[in-house]
Amino acid sequence: MNILFISNGHGEDAISRQLVSVFLALHPQSDIHIMPLVGGGQIFDKTPSVTVFESRWNSPSGGFIGSFSALFSELKAGVLKAHYQQIREARFYRFDMVVAIGDFFALMVARLVHSKYRVFIPTAKSDLFQPHFSIERFFIRRWASRVFTRDQVTADSLVSRGISAKYSGNIMMDMTQPTRSSFKARTELKDGSFVVGILPGSREEAYTNFEQIAKILHSCPKTWRLCIAAPPQLDLKRLQSVSIEQTHTYCIFQSLLDEVDMVIGLSGTANEQCVGCGIPVIAFQGAGPQTTRRRFAEQSKLLLGGVRLVEGSNSAIIAKQVIKLSKDKAWFAFVHDHGVKIMGASGASQRIVKELSCIFES
Repeated sequence: MNILFISNGHGEDAISRQLVSVFLALHPQSDIHIMPLVGGGQIFDKTPSVTVFESRWNSPSGGFIGSFSALFSELKAGVLKAHYQQIREARFYRFDMVVAIGDFFALMVARLVHSKYRVFIPTAKSDLFQPHFSIERFFIRRWASRVFTRDQVTADSLVSRGISAKYSGNIMMDMTQPTRSSFKARTELKDGSFVVGILPGSREEAYTNFEQIAKILHSCPKTWRLCIAAPPQLDLKRLQSVSIEQTHTYCIFQSLLDEVDMVIGLSGTANEQCVGCGIPVIAFQGAGPQTTRRRFAEQSKLLLGGVRLVEGSNSAIIAKQVIKLSKDKAWFAFVHDHGVKIMGASGASQRIVKELSCIFES
């Protein structure tokens, strides 16, 4: 089988890699190609048995174009030329299947590639907060052989409009492996300690946002212990140069999931994974197109309040809200009890790959 995976963002790259690893485990002889549209695709550099297209491009906005200034930055950076080169390279091949992961643009690119089947995994939209536009549904119906949504509500909505859609679980949760038997629903442990996870993000704006988080923590209890998850693409020394008064360690994301009671997160996928593991998340508007107020408001709605957006730009005022939320036992209990239901159980990767295999066999 000759398959192309197209991903339109950092979180989407991680989902793509998860699906590829499962696919290769079941079909080791498959010929897998990867097209990361807006990132350098470094996440795939150590993925064996795959071919990553040479036409890589780092988007200034990370694929989040929410303003004219962001659009101008994309155009100035050569977005049109970059995508033209990517599509041109992909059109040298004929694929049995193309899997587009991300927003509608990823499906548009998939449509331009020679392929018998096209599968769409829309991670950017949900009927819980932002349904697909009518024009998008029109073309999804015509271009996608199968659609795998991120929740049942969206699947039902697309099916009612004649689209072959299905909810098979949330792939994001297959990338987490929490080892604690149960997550704490209380804000304080018996020894009085309180562990807060910090997710500054994964792109250039993360450095500025981390400095803002440090200012907020300056007005938070010094007894808090911090676990800071630093993605490998960030410069750890640059993060460590920021002064933080609380006891803190830098860790991988998995360790954060196993340790913390609450998270201050300016992330996308990672915020959602925390909620899925029963951990409440606090977000605020940061710097850059990926940490806007609108995005976190949508994330909060999508996760039924598992992520709480705090308002304001003053660090001390935000800190007061953070401290107040850290004592909200009802909120902690809700996320603890309903996080898995909100995000969906693990195992989606295996279910989706098996269904993709059935498409070939039919």
